[in-house]
Amino acid sequence: MIPDIQYTVANDIQKVIEEACHELGAFYVTHDGFDSGFVDQLFVELRAFFNLSQGAKMASKADFDNYYMGFRPIGSEKSILGGDYEQCEQYKLGFVKRPNGTSYSNISERLSNDVFQNKTTRMFWENVRKLSDSLQGYFASILGFNADYFDQFMDNPLHNLGLNYYPSNPEPQDRLFPHVDFSMFSIIIQESPGLLIKARSGDWIEAPVMKGKLLVIIGEYLKRWSNGYLWAPPHRVKGNNSKERYAVVYKQRPSFNTVISIPGKPDVHVGNLYEKKLQSIVGNFPQATEYKTANLG
Repeated sequence: MIPDIQYTVANDIQKVIEEACHELGAFYVTHDGFDSGFVDQLFVELRAFFNLSQGAKMASKADFDNYYMGFRPIGSEKSILGGDYEQCEQYKLGFVKRPNGTSYSNISERLSNDVFQNKTTRMFWENVRKLSDSLQGYFASILGFNADYFDQFMDNPLHNLGLNYYPSNPEPQDRLFPHVDFSMFSIIIQESPGLLIKARSGDWIEAPVMKGKLLVIIGEYLKRWSNGYLWAPPHRVKGNNSKERYAVVYKQRPSFNTVISIPGKPDVHVGNLYEKKLQSIVGNFPQATEYKTANLG
């Protein structure tokens, strides 16, 4: 069972987070700013966007010019492990990398469409970033650093927000294949069930919908920073479901040129690691120096 942390009232949050993330790599958190009414309105806005015509959505299509931020239709991502295309539409927004490794936010640009009623989505972005920065301090302390340790890697962050839509799929095939997030950690709000995470023990555990709560999942970067002490769980969205599914996924990511250095282990360049993963799921992916600079702010 995934632990539920009462973030605003727990006396020893750090200890509870550490225990949860060592074995499961996940926990639920309750925090001001994400009440059930707010979350309901968030999903109203998601439906409004994904119910647009395909042509309207494709006007914001993700491609290498915008670092694959924007609308990703079904068939645009191939699973690393599953070998097939993910059965999920996504709208990606957040910080975009420039060719020189700096970043800029495309939130205003991507949420400027008058058809996309987005007041709550904007507010979610601001609230979840504040929560993430706070959680980041706990993770630093768990690893034996000062609480502000990770701040040095956030000059040009690459945080992003994924608005996800899974069409109904009665087939047994997963709607999202097993994968580990390339982030420090991810924060997920889901409207309907279907998400499974794989514990360190190898058991697949259901991550149920918990109204007004956010699911935090450890990503590949914190796993590496902790030398494997924190578990980054593979997770997937199962099939055999005749209902549509909506979810919002926020990913906390450091600057592109961040290097994770662990004694006795090869250094890991975070940006290069992510781009290798991106190349594997979207196919033809140019090197950073080949990115066009038009419309990159």
